[in-house]
Amino acid sequence: YSKLLTRFVELGFRPKHKSAAASGQTVPARDDKQPLIGKIGALLTEMKLPWAYADGMAKKMFDIERLNWLDADQLQKLVAALNYHLKRLVARTEKAEQALADVEINQENCTINEKKEA
Repeated sequence: YSKLLTRFVELGFRPKHKSAAASGQTVPARDDKQPLIGKIGALLTEMKLPWAYADGMAKKMFDIERLNWLDADQLQKLVAALNYHLKRLVARTEKAEQALADVEINQENCTINEKKEA
């Protein structure tokens, strides 16, 4: 089995991620929806989220089970929602990094001191 899979990979086979297969992402979308589906995939990858997350958002926002069943207008709204979510995550991460930069940790005494600006 391992040799067969290795041979397929050598010939150019690329296995799909399990969440993509479960979400129906192995079937190509119509041409008018393809750029939006690609953008959604890029946003999910950036946030390290599975395709099932986008399916869940489609269900919650539009009461439609699958991302692939949305029309172009609904996909655009989903892209906007994912962009908003990404901005919130980035802001939260930057805030946490700033808080860590403002704290000095003394491992010898197991104490935490706020850094003083000179």
